[in-house]
Amino acid sequence: MARTEIHPISSTLNIAIDYIIDPEKTDDQRLCSTYECTLQCAAMDFEDIRYQGTGRTTVLAQHMIQSFKPGEVTPEEAHKIGRELCDKYLKGQYQYVIATHIDKEHIHNHIIFNNINLENFKSFEYLENRGKDSAERLRQISDEICEEHNLSVIQNPERGTSKSYYEWQQDKLGNSWKSKLRNAIDKAVKGSSNFEDFLTKMQEQGYEYKQGKYLSFRAVGQERFTRCKRSTLGWYYEQPQIEKRIARYSSLVGQKSYRTNIIDTNSEKIKGSKGLERWAAIRNMQEVSRMINLLTEKGVSSPDEIDDKLMQLHEDRLRLADRLNDIQDNINSISGVVKLLETYRELKPMYSEYKEVRAKEKFRKEHSAEITIYESAVRQLKDLFPDNKIPQLETERNKMKSLISERDQLNERYKGLKSEIEEMEIAKKSIDEYLDTQDRSGLDL
Repeated sequence: MARTEIHPISSTLNIAIDYIIDPEKTDDQRLCSTYECTLQCAAMDFEDIRYQGTGRTTVLAQHMIQSFKPGEVTPEEAHKIGRELCDKYLKGQYQYVIATHIDKEHIHNHIIFNNINLENFKSFEYLENRGKDSAERLRQISDEICEEHNLSVIQNPERGTSKSYYEWQQDKLGNSWKSKLRNAIDKAVKGSSNFEDFLTKMQEQGYEYKQGKYLSFRAVGQERFTRCKRSTLGWYYEQPQIEKRIARYSSLVGQKSYRTNIIDTNSEKIKGSKGLERWAAIRNMQEVSRMINLLTEKGVSSPDEIDDKLMQLHEDRLRLADRLNDIQDNINSISGVVKLLETYRELKPMYSEYKEVRAKEKFRKEHSAEITIYESAVRQLKDLFPDNKIPQLETERNKMKSLISERDQLNERYKGLKSEIEEMEIAKKSIDEYLDTQDRSGLDL
């Protein structure tokens, strides 16, 4: 049974839509569909309907998420179920965009629908959600559809949480062998430089592997191998996706060697003087104490938690990198549109004059360059907006300004994560070096 949630969107609708139709998450947008709007211009199509209403509500759209149990549905089945959910829940009265994401271990649908009704131009909040029961109604309809498709049922679902279905399932089945295998794969992926290194790390965690049509693993005491395929562990755990994840992580993780302030008390210089050896040992203890305090401030209470914290920081950084790349792509795209609109605005008076004059050949000869540039801009705008819904220049400038502001804020966060990772890496290496020095010296203070 799918897990559902719904929440309103009051700003940056275009960014939200761009996120859910991301080609990398939707198999090059093969798993995207729309109703009464176009995929690339959905935000503007929503706005056209919004202008027909009173404009009093600040809510622009509603965002629904429908998450499935890993391995229970194919992407195509999930998308079909999502379309059925839209048909029954929205009754053909609201524009929507639906995108099925397959970049996570659990396949899930994102649905963004216009807050304004197509028939009477009143808001969803007013017509459907005055009792704030839209989430419960959504869950009931989703459950009914899932039962029709013979999907498993969540008994006594926990209400009022923001967990995805996958997170809920892992809480309930955290001791299952599939859950353990997924966790082991996740851990190995984040610490591997290549696929061979990944297989070695899986062996270190106690898993036997074999490679054939499917990559398979078997834990100690497990009778049969578990295949890394969509129907067993989920799309995210198929070998091509594992290799892709390793490449992404290794591009950001573990490329820098950090230096610490730990003194090697086993060097000849230190060993040659008892006083110097004692001094170095005390300095090392002070440095390790400082590192432990730093880790405590970051919520790390034991050495075993350092790697988990580092993996989480690296994952946060990777997500930020993905988002920053998406934003920059949007900025580049909008920048091109802005330039075309500026050219159109600047040269349109001249072109209008050209259309009015009688001596067109003479005028065109005198203004050949400007006319050519203008006509080229018009052709490109028509190619970009075949429905002739050309956006306003000020609107596009504001979009770009908003995206640049968001990019700059995320860049600062990205830099902060980089510094935090460096602090954690140095702390980890300092402790490891200190323990290694102690093991080799056997010094007792």
